[in-house]
Amino acid sequence: MTAFAYDLYWIAVDPAHQKKGLGAHLERRMCALLLKGAKRAVLRVETAGRDEYAGQRFFYLACGYTECGRIPNFYSEGDDLVFYCKEIGEGTEQGT
Repeated sequence: MTAFAYDLYWIAVDPAHQKKGLGAHLERRMCALLLKGAKRAVLRVETAGRDEYAGQRFFYLACGYTECGRIPNFYSEGDDLVFYCKEIGEGTEQGT
């Protein structure tokens, strides 16, 4: 149990509606809701390192996450587990 850390498991947008800012809107709304009851939060996301996940990795970077870790060959040979993190709230770049 942590005092202010959260795992983001999924943000999904129907492919017909992708590239319209809906995923970023959902992520921003999630951050706002987390900060309603807390002064700060640390968010963590995991995704795969395969080429077909490049869009997800770009999305998290565009939302202000930084790559904070990687386990090589986690899922299979050449498919890393990639961790992203972002701190939000008072005293952070993402503070509101």
